Amino acid sequence: MSVAVVKKENESNEKLVSRFEKKIQQARFIQWLKKNRFFKKKLSNRKTKDAGLSACRYRTERERLKYYN
Repeated sequence: MSVAVVKKENESNEKLVSRFEKKIQQARFIQWLKKNRFFKKKLSNRKTKDAGLSACRYRTERERLKYYN
């Protein structure tokens, strides 16, 4: 991942830094760093399947309740 910002003519350093920070947030670079900060073991096939099924159940339940509120 690479984020580059070039200083424009008559642009202050503070504005340049704020543009750089905004580009980093848009690239989701910080979230990626936080997610990959520690090593995580890969889930077994069964746990992956169970997690997917529970997410699907949760999603369908939220979709069903959306019309009753």
